[in-house]
Amino acid sequence: MKTTNVYICHRPYHILRSCDFVVKQKNQNRNILISFNVKTVGKGFQNHFRFPQLESFYDEVYYLNRDYEMNIGKWYSRSFYKYVRTRQKESALLINKIGPIDNVYFFSDTEYPIEILVGAVKRKTKAAVFLVDEGLVTYEVPQSHSVLERIKTWLSNKYLRLIQSDICTSGYGKSRLYDKAFAYLPDLSVFRNPIEKMEAISEIVLSRTPNILKDKGKILIFASNYAQHIPILKVTDKIEMKVLQNIKLIAEDNGYHFYIKPHPQQEKEEYAIFKDSVLDAQFPIEFLFNPDAVIISMFSSALLNAKYCGVPSICITKLFGSDYFTDTMQKLDIPVVSDFEDFERRIKVIDSK
Repeated sequence: MKTTNVYICHRPYHILRSCDFVVKQKNQNRNILISFNVKTVGKGFQNHFRFPQLESFYDEVYYLNRDYEMNIGKWYSRSFYKYVRTRQKESALLINKIGPIDNVYFFSDTEYPIEILVGAVKRKTKAAVFLVDEGLVTYEVPQSHSVLERIKTWLSNKYLRLIQSDICTSGYGKSRLYDKAFAYLPDLSVFRNPIEKMEAISEIVLSRTPNILKDKGKILIFASNYAQHIPILKVTDKIEMKVLQNIKLIAEDNGYHFYIKPHPQQEKEEYAIFKDSVLDAQFPIEFLFNPDAVIISMFSSALLNAKYCGVPSICITKLFGSDYFTDTMQKLDIPVVSDFEDFERRIKVIDSK
């Protein structure tokens, strides 16, 4: 009898990573993808980019809707209660449609629809549930929760029956939704035991889509973090454009073609001044990895994936006047440059190897 594995993916990268699990299991499982037919853009939603070449790895594919997340209100409001109940019912119907489930893989225990869906699986099945490395946030020490946050969690568990899902707190990796976790570096992750070591994405998966930059020679790709929308960073559009223009000049002076990969929550138009150097926001950057590439970012998970795929990566957070996540970068042995001169030196070091 086939084992039924369900992969709950809410980012393009998650679909890519899940394909790797499918490939490496090397058996005749029934593999099911559950994703969402929209992507978040700022405070709104737009159509999700589909990946037929990746969907072909799965036996069944289901896309859920997120349109009515727009105005769900505070955690204690009637609209939020209604939202959770609606999601729970939808999740139960989908689980019944799928039938017996043996294993569930998901990527975040702090996003409403994912938590609710996984919570429904925990209630209705005996499936083993695995939380998978989400990237750099997996290695950032979580903040301790206040008494108020713990009370909110208790209330949501009691009245919304969410099985301690931390739906009202910010404790990534701290819920009891999962039985086991996967991480690149288990000893450094925020996950609780047991944790299994995760390997780099296989070439079988990465080669499924042609690398559109393969014949461009040396390439330098900036993976955006949607930084201007993160208040703690205080990075304005003007600051970001100025930094990227300086990086572009350094890249071109050293024989690199410069490209920008917007965050999935962004639109290409935000980088319109860079014209044809802007890539599709929904296209996983991992498809662009090759021996002539260098990946740079503030704190994108692309840096970690590049490192484990043998592609040089550089953290440039300090170029934006911030130290955010740099301690985590250093802990993961990802180079952090201090200024533009240091950045150019790092590029030259990479070229010399």
